Amino acid sequence: MEEYSEEEYDTANNVILHEFLAFKGLKVIKHNNNVYTVEGFKELLLLKNAYFDNVEHDFGFAIQFCRAFFKMSDAAAVYELLEFLDFKK
Repeated sequence: MEEYSEEEYDTANNVILHEFLAFKGLKVIKHNNNVYTVEGFKELLLLKNAYFDNVEHDFGFAIQFCRAFFKMSDAAAVYELLEFLDFKK
């Protein structure tokens, strides 16, 4: 398994979730106050790098979101999020 530095982990965890999900092809809907939802997943609220799942009463940041939503391991989530940031450059 890939080992990531604390800096890489922190960088990945700070990815703006609505941008990442739009990049992955999901339809993201902006609401007032920079809150976003994802079409088909009304229970999810996105605010910058954080999410809240109103059904599961779960919340967290980008890496935890990838674990919960995409069923990724921590290493896979960090890899995907850092790849997204690299693509954005």
